[in-house]
Amino acid sequence: MRSWPRHRHFRVVVNGEGQYGIWPVDSALPSGWRAVGFAGTRPSCLGYVAETWRDMRPRTVARRPAAGARPATPSMDSSGAVAQAGPTAMPAMPATPATLVDLFARGANRQPGAVAVSDDAGQLTYAELAVRSDRLAMGLAALGVAAEDRVLLALPSSVDSVVALVGVAKAGAASLPIDADGLGSDVAGVLGVASVQLVLTRPGGDRPVSRLRAASQPGPQTVDWGSAMTAGAPPAALAGQPDGPAGGNAACVLPARSPAGELRYVVLEHRQLVPLALDPTLLALQPGDRAAPATGLAAAAAQVEIWRALAEGAEIVVLPPDQRSSPDLAAALGRREVSVLSAPAAEVDRLARLPAAGGEPAGALAGALGSLRMLHATGTGLQPATVRALRAAGFTGRLLTRYGPVETAATAAVHELSGEPERTDGVPLGRPPAGVRLYVLQEDLGPVPPGTPGELYVGGVAVGRGYLDDPERTADAFLPDPFSSGGRMYPTGELVTRQADGVLRHLGPAGDP
Repeated sequence: MRSWPRHRHFRVVVNGEGQYGIWPVDSALPSGWRAVGFAGTRPSCLGYVAETWRDMRPRTVARRPAAGARPATPSMDSSGAVAQAGPTAMPAMPATPATLVDLFARGANRQPGAVAVSDDAGQLTYAELAVRSDRLAMGLAALGVAAEDRVLLALPSSVDSVVALVGVAKAGAASLPIDADGLGSDVAGVLGVASVQLVLTRPGGDRPVSRLRAASQPGPQTVDWGSAMTAGAPPAALAGQPDGPAGGNAACVLPARSPAGELRYVVLEHRQLVPLALDPTLLALQPGDRAAPATGLAAAAAQVEIWRALAEGAEIVVLPPDQRSSPDLAAALGRREVSVLSAPAAEVDRLARLPAAGGEPAGALAGALGSLRMLHATGTGLQPATVRALRAAGFTGRLLTRYGPVETAATAAVHELSGEPERTDGVPLGRPPAGVRLYVLQEDLGPVPPGTPGELYVGGVAVGRGYLDDPERTADAFLPDPFSSGGRMYPTGELVTRQADGVLRHLGPAGDP
């Protein structure tokens, strides 16, 4: 942890959700937190947390709900007409979405006949996606998957990848997606770090898990796509659909690297992703949009984009790995008529610098600009020269940046570039979206004045549950938020300044951990 270097003694604290943390004994306890009676050095306090905080689920989530079924509701055919009652039911749309399943129901009820997802080989409408994801959810339930279980999605990029995300959510479980296109050996690496209950693979994709078992290591249940889709087939499925998730349940588990390069897995809950996916300042999608996450569906940045698209009845355009980088990305944008693109800032820079046949800057984007109306650059490092090159190439749409670590759902700050940058020293990080709080703090966690460098901390709705099955590292990294009762905040490790207008500018890493 970069903060509190002068402190030597800490106390273990806990909030109303049952989330543990540590806090200096000589600092006032933040509102909404109470001391548990243990104090000592930082290592001793973290050791106490590791022994005590065994169940990291928030107290608002029922402890392993009993197996049950919710009644089947009328399903729809591909035209959106009500079909037979049965196990392939579209969930009812709640007035206020609380889970990702609710978000999908919103889009599916608004646009049942619209295309929900497409790849180079085919497409599914919202009604068809509802049917297929219900089948998968029931298949997973029949295989024993329930709330808070983790399902590793070792699938190639396709429409089935999105079916899997929705189906796992409907089953109440958390998805751990990986980009399995040619990365079969990566499955074994993931399983060595993250505990999962089931691996969902393409046919013949269980070889990495088989190698684990051959080495006398315990391995999870491995099911190929076809078997999972038929495991819950009638008559077993006629009892109804599996219980869905609650807002505090885990929605996905995503990899993140520490500053030292250590691989960790971050647990994000429905209650973090839903408000971000509903925020129009992040992605102003609308029915008819064709949105392509060039980060791949396994990236943290893509989660908000995917569920935002599904909530609004837009189409998700799935790009395989060889179409996510230049020059093939530019060609795919035009061929697939993408209207909204999200890509890492470094990739946007490369796109803008690709020469056309005539040698003009940003010419490789020329064929895509006719359909592209919004471009999101994720992460940091977008260059002002890139913005100028895009405008010179004829891009007149909205250009935004979005920054955030995986621990905050890759969404902490957003900034729209309405014209060409006025400065040459980088593009601002921007301001927080609704429900997110950004603090610029000094080492003792006190706020710094505008214009003064400080470390960026993120609080509010975007802060994830923590690291998978790792209460010690979670308590060390996710700190009690002294500015919000019972809340937590995450130190990004990035040095920023806050301008007089409230916009944040990135200065670089805050220092070695």
